[in-house]
Amino acid sequence: MAAFFGSYETRTDDRYRFPLPAMLRKQAGGERDGQWWVIRRPGGFLSLMTDMDFQEHVQNAHRVKGDGGAQNSYVAMLLHLVDPVELDKSNRVLLSPKQRKHLGIDGEKKEPVSLELVGMMNSIRVYREDQTPQDEEWFESFDKLRQGVNNLEGVPSLL
Repeated sequence: MAAFFGSYETRTDDRYRFPLPAMLRKQAGGERDGQWWVIRRPGGFLSLMTDMDFQEHVQNAHRVKGDGGAQNSYVAMLLHLVDPVELDKSNRVLLSPKQRKHLGIDGEKKEPVSLELVGMMNSIRVYREDQTPQDEEWFESFDKLRQGVNNLEGVPSLL
């Protein structure tokens, strides 16, 4: 399992590829050369996960106790919003048209776009640089997450 952390600024090229920084590739360990997954997340950002972490994420979603309908809806939504991706020989990720649209990138302009990559333990969040949450938003989101996790049955309170 990877453990991503840190924040990195990068840019796409005119083909909408962005390099995955060496430190993030190192944090992926042995998983860096295999299959990766990109999830389009609510809030207009992407999550980039190694295959091992993505498979574990899906398995954990199936294990959470609670309303089976809501659980199945989440898993179905997750699988609908995910795309496989492989790093090219230069360790770049190619953003698909759906992913560019999700990030609010105009695919017709063919101009480089500034991105911020944020390590979030088992995933890397990809934001358009002008849409990266500020510190106050991070703290507010963390507090909401902590409250939500503490209300789930069968999930240890880690936050």
